[in-house]
Amino acid sequence: MPPAAATARKPIVVDGDGHLLEPKDLWTRNVSRKFKEIAPRVYWDNEKKGEGYIADGSVITPAPRAGDVGCARWSPDRRRLMGVGSRYDDGPAAGFHPDARAWENDREGIDIAVMYPTLGLFLGSIENAELAVECCRIYNDWLADWCSKQPKRFVGVAALPMQDPQAAAKEARRCVEKLGMRGGFVRPNPYKGNWLHNPVFDVVWAELQDMNVPLAIHPSAGGVGMGAMTFYRTDWGRVPGYKVFAFLFDNYFAVTALVNTGMLDRFPKLKLLVLESGGGWVLHWLDQMDHWLCEVNPQERDRLSADPSKIFKRQVYISVDPDEKSVPSVIKVLGDKKLIWASDYPHTDVTAPSVVAEVRQHLKGMPRETQKRLLGQNALDIYGIRNRN
Repeated sequence: MPPAAATARKPIVVDGDGHLLEPKDLWTRNVSRKFKEIAPRVYWDNEKKGEGYIADGSVITPAPRAGDVGCARWSPDRRRLMGVGSRYDDGPAAGFHPDARAWENDREGIDIAVMYPTLGLFLGSIENAELAVECCRIYNDWLADWCSKQPKRFVGVAALPMQDPQAAAKEARRCVEKLGMRGGFVRPNPYKGNWLHNPVFDVVWAELQDMNVPLAIHPSAGGVGMGAMTFYRTDWGRVPGYKVFAFLFDNYFAVTALVNTGMLDRFPKLKLLVLESGGGWVLHWLDQMDHWLCEVNPQERDRLSADPSKIFKRQVYISVDPDEKSVPSVIKVLGDKKLIWASDYPHTDVTAPSVVAEVRQHLKGMPRETQKRLLGQNALDIYGIRNRN
């Protein structure tokens, strides 16, 4: 099946953050015997009549919400019934199977998709470091095999077991050099009490920088682990639209710390890719960061190689949503080389019949070279993907 836009006249289209649906028994089927009872799994809750997700003895996604993860393009009426009568395995075939996903991407007009997990997004919630290392390796091996079924269409990004930084560094190297992956992802929250700017993780950042692949920060909506979701579930209760703040706040915290503590100065060639929190926040962030460090606390600015806004523009890249209206404003500040777009398919965010049509609609009127960059060229450059068409 030929890629949808593989002609010299059309710019390549790259989904910079798509998702797949792992087999729900991926880890219970493959972990060593001693971890069989605490391996990540989807479980059925008889009382709530639905599925949840558990790992390392802690509930990550309470029942019945785990059955709704593959709900892309559900109708408004069906969305009103989220948590009712849905199972994880009922997700779309394009979430589970590479051939079906290639067909879906042809329908959309997507040439290459960079793949992130669904259940695997929560591996960072595992406290047992040995279990985390084993689970990340299982997922990464499975992902590499999944992508190999359509090698011109899919690119993998490795799950890194940050609970053991030395092991995470080795896994990053293995996944890039032996499995062909183009980066490593982490959550923006702490691992075993250590935030991402803690020097204990420098061994991981050094490997990614050396291999010239990005560090992708990808939030998740699990209620385990310190972060906005913990506060949301315990103190706020069920407030509608939690993703408006949960993903953004966690990414906002992480990026602020990585810039202000000098982590990016220690690794000045490391590419930091911030996913699934949109782009409009950057405008506020740049102004506030320069104000508070350069004017209010100049002694803190003195510890950095440049103003926070300049460090951000030097090393940080962001993904924007297909329907995001702030893109022109963000481009005016960051330029057109720092943004990629992402579908999030087959997750909750996908509501439109075509995400690519939404992207093109919001790029109308921009220079042709800018449209080319945002549609796909930036993703190729950031991830270091050769045009495979």
